[in-house]
Amino acid sequence: VPDLDDVELHRLLDLAEVQIRRLLATQGYFAPQMDLVLRTSHLPANSTSGTALPEVVITIAPGERTHIGQLDLQVQGAAQNYAPARSQLERARLSWPLLVGAAFTQAAWTQAKVQMLQSLQAERFAAAKLVSSKASVDPDASSAHLQLLYDSGPVYRYGEVKVQGAKRYDAVIAQRFARLPIGAEYSQSEL
Repeated sequence: VPDLDDVELHRLLDLAEVQIRRLLATQGYFAPQMDLVLRTSHLPANSTSGTALPEVVITIAPGERTHIGQLDLQVQGAAQNYAPARSQLERARLSWPLLVGAAFTQAAWTQAKVQMLQSLQAERFAAAKLVSSKASVDPDASSAHLQLLYDSGPVYRYGEVKVQGAKRYDAVIAQRFARLPIGAEYSQSEL
């Protein structure tokens, strides 16, 4: 960029450090050491302006990757005391990918939260939601404490199948094909 002055270049260097730190944090590196150096004196002159071209040298030591130190995964709502849901909750907890000792990344954290929510919503708890989530990172210890609270909501059951607007075929045919027994617990795969 031929019209880039020193003030703008220094501003871009400051922004670069912030952006590099954010990028490294998404991969679990919260305590990087960085050295950003602007060199201008030893480079050949720009052929059009006759001024020296600047060179930016960035050296990064990412440091130790953050790992999961603690996990606090809670589910409130109907799932807490509903005996038929115990195996569903146990499967969901066992499939949680970010166990203590695992590397922490933003992508894995986001995926794990969605995966847990989907496992709750897949059976019985169609209205389940993530109430709160928090990843507390201690960069000095390279450790993350994960806290999550899900609300299962109520147990959903199938009601009567109602068909409206049927013109070509009798509505009873569609009701027979539905095969969703009244009162049976909701299942995303059955639906």
